[in-house]
Amino acid sequence: MSSYGDEPKDINQLMFFMRKIGILVQMTPSSSTSCQVFDFSCFDKGTMIDHDEDPPQVKPEYTSYTLSMLNRFFGVVALTKMEIFQVRYDNNNNVVEVVQRFSKNSFIDAFEPLRLFLIFWLKNSFRRQYRRYVFEPELEIDKRHDFNLYLGMKIINNKDL
Repeated sequence: MSSYGDEPKDINQLMFFMRKIGILVQMTPSSSTSCQVFDFSCFDKGTMIDHDEDPPQVKPEYTSYTLSMLNRFFGVVALTKMEIFQVRYDNNNNVVEVVQRFSKNSFIDAFEPLRLFLIFWLKNSFRRQYRRYVFEPELEIDKRHDFNLYLGMKIINNKDL
């Protein structure tokens, strides 16, 4: 059974209905929204990597920091194969956009300067990981296991009605 009675869940139908009753809906964040994005400068390879190890590894004192920073901006969904997603945040620390999805190889290639940190994160059991994607506007999901692609809608009152 769907969340909307006997009607199938379809965001286009919901948007059509809301527009019909006079509510303007935007699915993308407005250009005035200031988003926090992943910044390479938060990782200092000279300080945080132990090059005496073979292969070089993240120093133990920086493992927690590395995990928390990468978990903030990235997550893994373990479908039939591993997929990694990247998110952006607004100033209130709310996810506003799933920026991109990567395969494991394309993820490491996209952020090549941080290869050692990314390999550490991918191998770590405390990385942010979900079993599947869901699209559930009512948010009645297991947030520990399901990553909800529904990020909400920006609603603007239509004053012309």
